[in-house]
Amino acid sequence: MADVDHIENLWKSINRVDSYITSSSFRTALLLTFNVAIFGASYKAGFFETITDCSLFLVILMAYVLSSAASVICALYAVKPNVGSSRQSVFYFIGLANDLCAERERERFINIDQNKLLDDLYWQYVDISKVAVKKFTWQRRAVSMLILNFFLFSCLLIIEKMF
Repeated sequence: MADVDHIENLWKSINRVDSYITSSSFRTALLLTFNVAIFGASYKAGFFETITDCSLFLVILMAYVLSSAASVICALYAVKPNVGSSRQSVFYFIGLANDLCAERERERFINIDQNKLLDDLYWQYVDISKVAVKKFTWQRRAVSMLILNFFLFSCLLIIEKMF
């Protein structure tokens, strides 16, 4: 039989992963902001208006635009909601939000025994952990593209000063 400590520890774990997801979303918003700032600086610097015979400049400019787009797309995937669950859960908010099911779910919640509650919480922990891994993977890709983006921006500044 599940005891209260098991349930409490599982809730703490779920809340910890949830806080990781929340902080990840904040960091991703910062990534998007930084991307826009760099892109705006490149526009203000006139990179897109520069007509040059330097094919290196044009190749780097194209790579820069592509890395900017890739970074933004990865960041958007990182903040994209991913709330699907294949399991029936008394804690799954989409099922609870449906007015037709709310009363039935209330009865299930009230009558759940501790072992089923522990099992339900465990699967919620698994689901939220999968969401966290997806968010972190997309965020890591966005950061990698942003680093490349910043490097290419620096190269463009140097090449522009040379010509």
